[in-house]
Amino acid sequence: MIKKKFFYIFSIFVLLFIFLGIFLVFTDIDNKNSKFIKDNTPYLLKEFLKKTIFLIPIHYREYRNLKENNLILSDKNNLLYLENLRYKNLLEFGKEEKFKINLKNKTYQIKKYVLPFFDNKNIYANKTKGYLEIYKNNILVAFGSGKIIYLKKDDLNKGVFSYEIVPNNLLDLNLFDQKIKWTGIKDIKIINDKIFISVTREITKNCYTISIISAKISFDFLKFADFFISDECISLDREIKAFKYFTGYQTGGRMVNYKDSLILTIGDFNDWTVPQNNLSIFGKILAIDLRSKKSRLLSLGHRNQQGLYLINDRKMLISTEHGPKGGDEVNIIKLADEDSKFNKNYGWPKSSYGNHYDVVPINSYTKKNAPLYKNHTKHGFIEPIKVFTPSIGISEIIGYEFSDSKNSYFVSSLKEKKLFKLNFDNDFKNPKIEETLVINERIRDIIFDKRLNKYYMYLENTPSIGILSIEN
Repeated sequence: MIKKKFFYIFSIFVLLFIFLGIFLVFTDIDNKNSKFIKDNTPYLLKEFLKKTIFLIPIHYREYRNLKENNLILSDKNNLLYLENLRYKNLLEFGKEEKFKINLKNKTYQIKKYVLPFFDNKNIYANKTKGYLEIYKNNILVAFGSGKIIYLKKDDLNKGVFSYEIVPNNLLDLNLFDQKIKWTGIKDIKIINDKIFISVTREITKNCYTISIISAKISFDFLKFADFFISDECISLDREIKAFKYFTGYQTGGRMVNYKDSLILTIGDFNDWTVPQNNLSIFGKILAIDLRSKKSRLLSLGHRNQQGLYLINDRKMLISTEHGPKGGDEVNIIKLADEDSKFNKNYGWPKSSYGNHYDVVPINSYTKKNAPLYKNHTKHGFIEPIKVFTPSIGISEIIGYEFSDSKNSYFVSSLKEKKLFKLNFDNDFKNPKIEETLVINERIRDIIFDKRLNKYYMYLENTPSIGILSIEN
C-alpha cells in the first residue's frame, strides 16, 4: 500500500516537473501565467530541468531556430549572388574570350561571347538556363525566363557580336512561376517555319506538368499557343513518403523531330510511383503527332532525360539521363511503327547504377518502390549503353561532325563542365571516352551548324554562347 502511495505521489511530482518544464522551456509567449511560473521557480531548479529532462527538447528548439535562420540567410545570399551576377552581366555582355584545346593530333578552338541575359531589375526572371536553335542565318536563344533573342551566325563568324530581342507573349500566358527555379523553358525546336517550346508549368494550384507550346516563326512577334498539354500533373501538396520536399527538378523536356512526330522526354518530377505506370505521362518518352497532336508511348522507366539525339539511318534515339547519386546514363531507344515490337522499359526507379541521396531514408517504402537494383536485364529492363559513375551532370548529346566517323558523339555535362567525345564500335556497343574537352562552364545545350562546320554551346555560368570549331 505504501509503495503504491509512493508511486502515485512520485508520478504526480514527475508530471508537475514536466508541466513546469514545458512552460519554462517551450513557452515563447510572455503571458502572465508563464511569466509568473518562470519568475517564481528557483533558479537552480530551472537550470536542473534544462540540463536533464529537457536537454534534448532545448537542443531541438535551438536546431530548429538555426535551421530557419540558415534558410533565411541562404535566400539572402542567393539574392545577393544574382544581383552581383546581374551587374557583372550588364557590364560584360558582348565580351569576347578565346582559347584553344590541344588534344592528340588536333586543336579545338573555343570562342565565347557573354549574352545579354540580365536586362531588368526583376532578378527572379533571370533564370540562367538557356537553349539554342538554328533558323536560317540566325541562332535563337531562349532563356529559362521566357526572353528570346537571336544572333546572326555570319556576324559571330566574323567576330561581331550583336543581337535582337524577339517580342513574344510568354509572360502574358503565365506559364511558370518566376520564383520557382525549376519552372520555365526546357528546350526549343524549329520544324519548318514553326517554333516549339517545352515548358514546365502550373496547370492547377500547386500542380505541375510538362507541356509544349508553339508559334509561327516571326521576329516581329511570337504568338504562342498550346500545342500539347496533359490534364495529369504532379502536386506539390501530395504526400511524399521518401522526400521531405518536392522540388520538381527532374522534368526532362528535350525534343527532337522524327517523321511527322515531335518526340518529347518527360521526367518523373521526383515521384517514384509514375515511371512504371503506363497510364502516366511522367517518366516517359512520347511521340506526339504534329497534325493530330495525339501521343504514343516510346519508352518508360526514366528519371530525368536531359539529352536527346535522333539517328535516322538506324531508326533509334540516344537519350542521356540523370541518375540519382551517381549513375548518369546513356540509353538507346529503338523506334518502331508498332509499340509492342521492342522492350521499352529502362528500369527507373527499380534499377539504377546510382544510389539514393543521403536525405532519402532507406525504409520499407524506399526498398519496395525504389530498390535501385544494380542490374537491369535480370529484372526485365533495358541496360544503359553507358553509365557515368560518379555522375558528370550529363546534359545534351549530339553527333560528332568533325570527322567521317558515324559512331562518335559529343556528350555535354553540367557538373564536370566538360565535353566528352564518346566512340561506339560498329555494332553500336562498347562506348569509350576518346577525348575530354575542358570548357569550365556548365554546358546546358549544344547544336551543330553544318554550313559553317561549328558547334554552338549555351554556357550557363556566365551565361554566354560558346563557338567550337576545329583548327585545320
